[in-house]
Amino acid sequence: MRIEDEGQMVCFSFDMPRFADNPPAKWKELEDNTVHVEVSFSAVEKLTLKGLKEDYIGDLAIDIDNSGLVNAKITGTFDLSIIAEYGFIDSVSGYKKLN
Repeated sequence: MRIEDEGQMVCFSFDMPRFADNPPAKWKELEDNTVHVEVSFSAVEKLTLKGLKEDYIGDLAIDIDNSGLVNAKITGTFDLSIIAEYGFIDSVSGYKKLN
């Protein structure tokens, strides 16, 4: 996770728990087996982080509240909550993860 612009932007990335059912041809050619997603939130109004651990495993939920703000929550081995004006999926990529 990165916090930028004096806390106004929060960015993080994660691997999906399952590989894509219909991956792009390039991912197949490269024998990729993991989907990596990068997301960012800007105009952050509130950020809460609890329970830092070495192994980050959690469920991500993103929705829009009644006032139009983006609410992102991760619950698992740590808890993260972000309330922001904007949320972006910056990239979705594949790579070959060595087990």
